[in-house]
Amino acid sequence: LSFFFIAFVARQKKSALCTHLLMFSIGVLVNGLSYTYELHSGVIEEALMTIGFQYIGLCTATVSALLFICELFRVRLKKWILGVIVVAFFVSCFMITTNEYHHLYYKSASLDLHKHVAIFRMVPGPYYTIHTAITLFSMSVCVGVIIYAWVRDAKWKESYKKYLFLGLAALIPLLCWVL
Repeated sequence: LSFFFIAFVARQKKSALCTHLLMFSIGVLVNGLSYTYELHSGVIEEALMTIGFQYIGLCTATVSALLFICELFRVRLKKWILGVIVVAFFVSCFMITTNEYHHLYYKSASLDLHKHVAIFRMVPGPYYTIHTAITLFSMSVCVGVIIYAWVRDAKWKESYKKYLFLGLAALIPLLCWVL
């Protein structure tokens, strides 16, 4: 489904919204495909490599979702906030892909092979907690932008559904991540 959505968005008139949505969709596709490969990994090295790609997809999707929401609701984030988020996700991708040299992301990792599925087990390191905080912060900013725009634009009732739908689309993953 992600692939077909990417093809659909890529055919649309070029705009900042379409670019952000396209990057979000590519991030989701990379994350999903990588997770599928993780489930079918035969050795821990394979699983760790696919997890690195998952994080690249996750970070791309999270930043793109934030940019999409800001563009859609005409909200300008302070450049330093966006800069901190982008740099933090770049560092996260670097930390996960080089974990074997420092073990700051995962202290240890193993792979349990079952009939048709490999299950990745890990002990989180200190940077894992930092990455989780960065992700929660980014998702919270998305929800905050939607709430801000909803209050700001309360006089235009016809776009109420847009705020509600996107607000729930941002809030549900945030609540699930917290749980």
